[in-house]
Amino acid sequence: MGLKDIENAIIERLQQEIAGIKVEGFPDNATQYNFTHPIAAILVVYEGSDFTASRVLDHINQIQILKFSCVLISRGLHATQAHRGAYTYLDQIRESLTGFQITGFSKMQPTNEEFIGEDNGIWSFSITFSFNGRNEEA
Repeated sequence: MGLKDIENAIIERLQQEIAGIKVEGFPDNATQYNFTHPIAAILVVYEGSDFTASRVLDHINQIQILKFSCVLISRGLHATQAHRGAYTYLDQIRESLTGFQITGFSKMQPTNEEFIGEDNGIWSFSITFSFNGRNEEA
């Protein structure tokens, strides 16, 4: 399973779990991304991997720890009559993906959550999840 397949599995999970907002992969050109959804959007992106030291001496045997981030863009911070607000969406992302398991990988766990910024009432946050990649020898 490649990185795009993993990204698609995460997108599908979020689409199933969080209704009413847009969920998609991070755009190829982030500076030209046009946030048009009336409420919020979640953009999923591969952040990279860490690798453990080789567990044996005669050949390379490492565990890959993949990191994927969900960038939340919301038109409000707190819940209103129009929508649930960024805080609620952050909670929903965390609840939806914590413990989620893609076939062939360990369960996802949150490792970092941070405020990115605010611009004219558009709030941005990022949540990073990690999980172990393929491990053919235990």
